[in-house]
Amino acid sequence: MSNSLAITVTEKNTAKIDAAIAEVEGRAVVRLASYATVVRAVAAAEQRLALLPKRMWDGATCTYDDTTVPNSYGHGGESTAVAVRRQGSRWVFTGAKRVPTQKASYGCRSETSFAQVTLGEDVSAADLLSMLLSKAGLTMAAGTGDQLGTDI
Repeated sequence: MSNSLAITVTEKNTAKIDAAIAEVEGRAVVRLASYATVVRAVAAAEQRLALLPKRMWDGATCTYDDTTVPNSYGHGGESTAVAVRRQGSRWVFTGAKRVPTQKASYGCRSETSFAQVTLGEDVSAADLLSMLLSKAGLTMAAGTGDQLGTDI
């Protein structure tokens, strides 16, 4: 996906986003994306990131494709996936790409599989673990990181 794009996801940019997607889709006529797909991508990313403090959202990316074909299709197909990135307090559309359509039983798949969310480079695994343990009200005993499950 093109990283040179950075269009803020707002209604006033609907035409710009739709034009960028249309350029990628070319003559494709099925399993297309639009500004509405980008809005669903943002919503899916925010749902996944909701447990984290917003300071950890910066730099997060989401690739989103909500189309499927049934497993019984004898051939694949292509659909348009969109990508967004969190920049400060806003989401930006960073590109679109035609990708192989995912197959699923009866053409259905869990909505959680539509979005692939990746945290930004500034979020360390140690900070993430610490924050999640704190939110759950848990602590780890000293030195147990390399011995988990050995004293049962």
